[in-house]
Amino acid sequence: MINLPLVCWKAFTLFWVYIHKPEADVNLALIVAGLVFLLLVSLRLLHWMEQTGAWLAALIRMLGALLVAAIAVSGVFTLVFGIAVWFGGREAPPEYAEVIQALYKSLIHPAVTGAIAGLIAGMVAVFYLTRYTIPHFATMLARGTRKSHDEELTDARTVSDLLPESVHYDPRRYFDSCQRRGEVFVGLERSKKSVTVSVQRALQSHLQLVGPTGSGKGVAGQTLLSQAIRRGEAVIVFDPKVDGDKWLPSVLYSECKAAGTPFRFINLCTELPQFNLLKDATGREIIQLLTTGLRLGRRGSEADFYRLAERAFAKRGAQGEFGIPTSIPALADALREAAGDDAEKLRGLLDQIDELADIPAIQTDEGVGLDAVLEQGGVLYIAGSDADEDILLLQPMIVLRLIQLIRRRERDTGRHVTMFLDEVKYLLSVPVINSLGLIRDRGCSLILAHQALEDLVCIDADRATTEGAVRINCTLRLCYRQTDPRTVQWIEEQTGKILVNAESREISRNPALSEVPHEVRRVQQVQRAKIDANMIQQLPDGCGVLIGAGASKLVFTSPIRVERLKFTPGAANKISRRGVETLLREDDGSKTVGLDGLSP
Repeated sequence: MINLPLVCWKAFTLFWVYIHKPEADVNLALIVAGLVFLLLVSLRLLHWMEQTGAWLAALIRMLGALLVAAIAVSGVFTLVFGIAVWFGGREAPPEYAEVIQALYKSLIHPAVTGAIAGLIAGMVAVFYLTRYTIPHFATMLARGTRKSHDEELTDARTVSDLLPESVHYDPRRYFDSCQRRGEVFVGLERSKKSVTVSVQRALQSHLQLVGPTGSGKGVAGQTLLSQAIRRGEAVIVFDPKVDGDKWLPSVLYSECKAAGTPFRFINLCTELPQFNLLKDATGREIIQLLTTGLRLGRRGSEADFYRLAERAFAKRGAQGEFGIPTSIPALADALREAAGDDAEKLRGLLDQIDELADIPAIQTDEGVGLDAVLEQGGVLYIAGSDADEDILLLQPMIVLRLIQLIRRRERDTGRHVTMFLDEVKYLLSVPVINSLGLIRDRGCSLILAHQALEDLVCIDADRATTEGAVRINCTLRLCYRQTDPRTVQWIEEQTGKILVNAESREISRNPALSEVPHEVRRVQQVQRAKIDANMIQQLPDGCGVLIGAGASKLVFTSPIRVERLKFTPGAANKISRRGVETLLREDDGSKTVGLDGLSP
């Protein structure tokens, strides 16, 4: 039979040997301090976890229970060991009794010291956990929790994670199938499903392309205009940038070549005569062109009174009173010659029309016929300028002349025309704005491209009038990434409203004066824009918001890959102007060499 007191006594003798070592007191104090420290921290974590339903609660509770159990077992073992030693001491020689009592007294001091140190360290740790660690960990748990619904209010800091990545593809793969179904291919959704608009809807509406330079407006133009060429429409592109679009002319040329239709190119910045703006124009059409290009329209200011004489004189010239105005240079010479003694009074008008007449691109009676483009189809690509002041006067006149030719047609007759106007702030005028509804009925669809709402301006019209006309008549819109606040808000309002989950939580202040969110999450449904401002401002490259073709949706457009070509306009016969000095001195019968270097 085992003699338990004797066994305990032998164990005590081993402990006796260890306790006489120099480091024994320090080790004992550290052990006691560690146990007290772990006990306090464990109790604090267990108390926090009891108030939360986090997914780690079970694990933390289990670990805490094991720790408490280990501490309890150690305490019980120590107690049993002490009792056993006390009983075992009865088996020891009498002279050791006093030694055992002295030993117990020597152990009390390091044990009490360790307990106090562990208590202080544990309290500091509990305070730190309560004020910093637990709130931070609670926030991490909230972020890592899987929500019960996908749609929610967006956050500008994380909305990019919700947006799809850019999709690259060859749009031409979808053209034929869409054309057979009577649809126009626009792009692909995130799921790579085709986004289309019926041909009938596309032909009966104007389209608005909105986005900063390089956002994808030109790429969208490639897709839409290529399909228009395949449908046999007349396509007119007006690009008023000095360098022009890098790829659009090459893409359209390749489509014309494949379709067997003509491709015509006009560059307003070259020294070559290329087309006659006034070919077959009536007197009323000419005066409308002059009023637009020379800013002769009524603006509701005092300047209208001083321009009455200029308007009247220009009208007489346009109606052929001073000779048939076969071209802008011929009209400029006729007006200056007819001015006579009133030349100084009419100097503003005469100088402006001289500036127009001096543009080489229109110094011809022949060249590209704008009416022929409408009849024969194919592409007319016009490259202009956003810096040359004379060409800036001419560009709105060219657009207006094309609109005049379209307005001549009867309803539902003639070839459909798709006109792409890039950077519309350099091209729009009051007559064009007023004709947006009429030309749609005459078989013309406009694609108006601009960077922001601030670009919707035109000659002799306030911004609100221009914006209103464009909004009413452009029922299809493709809007790319935008940063202008007013434009972002405008796009957001048109995407429609959806119901999403709005989360709310209660936040309490703990004893350490730190706020901790409660685990209970309250969700209520609120309205949000389907594609909101955060998403619009961070759209990926090539991704736009399509509005007006059913529910608004994100659409990816991708460029058409072709060989890049360099285009040079064809030159027509140049007409010679009568020099200004010659016209001023003809009344004296003198003969002088004109400003263009030719003798009159």
